[in-house]
Amino acid sequence: TAKGANAPNIAQQIVGYLIMFTRHLHTSRDYQMRHQWERPADYGELTGKKALSVGTGEIGQAFAKIAQAFDMTVDGVNRTGHAVDYFNHCYAIAELDSLLGQYDYIINSLPHTPATDKLFAEKQFNAMAKEAIFINVGRGKSVDEKAMIQALQNNEIKGAGLDVFEVEPLPANSPLWDMKNVIITPHRAGISDFYSPRIIDIFLENFPLYQQGKMPTVNLLDYQRGY
Repeated sequence: TAKGANAPNIAQQIVGYLIMFTRHLHTSRDYQMRHQWERPADYGELTGKKALSVGTGEIGQAFAKIAQAFDMTVDGVNRTGHAVDYFNHCYAIAELDSLLGQYDYIINSLPHTPATDKLFAEKQFNAMAKEAIFINVGRGKSVDEKAMIQALQNNEIKGAGLDVFEVEPLPANSPLWDMKNVIITPHRAGISDFYSPRIIDIFLENFPLYQQGKMPTVNLLDYQRGY
């Protein structure tokens, strides 16, 4: 697989969402288009903020590494709770619901598998803090979009940065388009001018082994897990 080839740029896009919300760059752009000199009252910064990365693979690790430069605390969630580099602490997925209310940012980078289908549903959004920002750069189908929309409309969470959706392209009649507390990008977080060279590097490591009749060693797909 191409695992890890787009992790750095996706991690950078996650940070981009966080900065946009914290520094109100998206609302400042809206004011600019209306020729208005306005200053939102609640400017903040990432220093000291807590993020929960649901997924501690290549993307989660790349984000956690960058977040250290902002003096953030980043905890991770994976299947077993095993320790992973760059995370302050890691928890098992079974503990997710009890953790959600403790964080300023919830970041989903999970693949879509039977185990992650609609993992984020009404119960999970209700468990998040009222000031929480939800980021999804994983797979759209790991989120119950209807429940997320309801949470956003009812101010049960503060906002969302979304790169992936249950249906893509996102239908024109989706309420998400018109929400001021939502930043939408069209499944582009994985796009980078470094992506192809990284793919080639993976191929060049695996292909000689394949030619020798041996099993490739980099990024083998686990069919049982689905990733």
